[in-house]
Amino acid sequence: MFRRILWLTIGIVAGVLIWRKVTKVAHSYSPEGLTERAQVTANKAADGLRGFAQDVKVLAQAKEQELRQELAANNPNAAAQPQPRYRRKGDGREFRTP
Repeated sequence: MFRRILWLTIGIVAGVLIWRKVTKVAHSYSPEGLTERAQVTANKAADGLRGFAQDVKVLAQAKEQELRQELAANNPNAAAQPQPRYRRKGDGREFRTP
């Protein structure tokens, strides 16, 4: 009698675990599941692009600073010249002197 109860319990547990797995897989291929997966993928891609853009910006600023220092070292009068300022206008950046 004990063996029958043991195997019945094992069968029920296995059935529940298999049913949960099947419903999870079925949900992942449903329209809602596909939408969720697409949103997660798009968010990861957007985060990666934001990080890349920020890295490029930081490195560009560092390189610009390095070039300005090199220019100042080679040309003593370069430090007296005004630094260019940029402002947003339209689609791109336009140069404007002070």
